[in-house]
Amino acid sequence: MGDRLLFEGLISKPDGSEMIRVQRQGPASDAVALGREAALEIKAIAGAKFHEYGEAVQVLQAEAAAAKAAAAST
Repeated sequence: MGDRLLFEGLISKPDGSEMIRVQRQGPASDAVALGREAALEIKAIAGAKFHEYGEAVQVLQAEAAAAKAAAAST
């Protein structure tokens, strides 16, 4: 691709129940703008539910940490 960049962005709930994928192509010199545009598109598609993706990950991380702590104490 030379000086071209292909950016693929994705957010997904950990269980895969919802997924948003976007793609941008352009000059490598526009990398920041391409990423910013992709992020804005993801946020626009997710709308008011955008925060649910991060919250779902936090729940899984907390559960994993609790399981690890329980296993270490036995």
